[in-house]
Amino acid sequence: MEENKNLKKFDIDSLPSFFNDLTKEQQSIYLEKLAMDNADLKKLAGEKMIKSKIAANDMDTDIEFLSRIETDNKVVSVKREYQTGSGNLVLNLKGGDKKFLIPILIVAGLIVIAILLSIFH
Repeated sequence: MEENKNLKKFDIDSLPSFFNDLTKEQQSIYLEKLAMDNADLKKLAGEKMIKSKIAANDMDTDIEFLSRIETDNKVVSVKREYQTGSGNLVLNLKGGDKKFLIPILIVAGLIVIAILLSIFH
């Protein structure tokens, strides 16, 4: 009776041709192993789906936060790593107020030139 229940879970045509050559006990063991492997695959697929959904939600939250923060007179650099079901995803965002950034670069450049002139002169 247990055999028939296990067989109903699987398509007879999808089982390998050697299945009918097995003893009833071997068929039962094979079907149990097949059922466990199937359950493991479903569990793994579910875990990967959950990881992907969590990563997508985290990414949306981070991007929304970055769009709301005040960047006047600030330079922002954010690097985040998200673990998805299919691997890792790295998001590297840089930005800020360009009006603030350009004077800083000019001042830094002038300092470097002054240092170089003092060393080589």
